[in-house]
Amino acid sequence: MMQKEIRMNPIQIRAAEQTENNNDLIIEGKAIVFNQKTLLFDDGDDQYFEMIDSRALDGIDLSNVYLYYNHSDKAVARTKNNTLELTIKQDGLYFRAKLIDTTYGSDLYKMVQSKLVDKCSFAFTIAEQDFDSSSNTFTVRKIDKLFEVSLVDFPAYDETNVSVSARSKLTELETERQNQIYEEKRKKLILETLL
Repeated sequence: MMQKEIRMNPIQIRAAEQTENNNDLIIEGKAIVFNQKTLLFDDGDDQYFEMIDSRALDGIDLSNVYLYYNHSDKAVARTKNNTLELTIKQDGLYFRAKLIDTTYGSDLYKMVQSKLVDKCSFAFTIAEQDFDSSSNTFTVRKIDKLFEVSLVDFPAYDETNVSVSARSKLTELETERQNQIYEEKRKKLILETLL
């Protein structure tokens, strides 16, 4: 079974201007950045990075993806009901959302409009990835499923603060990756010993 992963990026989002004739709560942004290394974790000795390949979303089903705030279980938009549009471009995954017209949606729109909330995140499973030991970089080659994009208060990487909801999932990821790195180092030592 594939593990659900969460990544958070310091990516700009914005609230579209409302007009007299259009009071829709529209926000836009970029949820995933392609081909750009991001610090994933630091094990104390080395830093490890991750990069999402520009073809990682090729052929993926985006027909039932949610938009949340801080990965909560309260959706504010969804591709299935056409309130969330996702567009894959050369440099990443963009979104445009018409937030639900509730107090919650309106509050979230105002938080984005005032730049109180200006980060994005996404939750997914990995179908294929590789690791380059020379640069300590994991490259996600294929995303199996995209569950959600989320507006978040804090990015989850070590150099910035972490939201509580994402920290446990990131810790699971760090443990898994550290186990993979340990296994790679162990295999390398065995091969060097045999040679």
